[in-house]
Amino acid sequence: MISEIMGFAFGGIRDDLRKEVDRIRDDLRKEADHIAQTIGSGIRQGFEDGFASVSSGVSKLIVASFSIVFGILFLSYGLAAVIENYFKVAGSGFLIVGIIVLLVGLIVFSSMKKK
Repeated sequence: MISEIMGFAFGGIRDDLRKEVDRIRDDLRKEADHIAQTIGSGIRQGFEDGFASVSSGVSKLIVASFSIVFGILFLSYGLAAVIENYFKVAGSGFLIVGIIVLLVGLIVFSSMKKK
């Protein structure tokens, strides 16, 4: 009998507490979802902005690199042809230019800083 009275008296409070706990849990889930969505959209926007700013620079770097490589290639070929014509020995110009380019490459490689 006493337990029924206690259950009746505190039953309403228990239900109110349960509802309040459920409401707080739902609010916390909504806040956590909102924070996750905000962080996720910020990261996505950062990647998109970063990629947009880098992609134009990368394409310009690729074009410049290929231009420099082809320029050096044609300059080397022309210099080799001139040297070969000067010495009147077949292949001598290409050999001399090859040795010069190899030496420059070795000097640049050896002067690189080691980490």
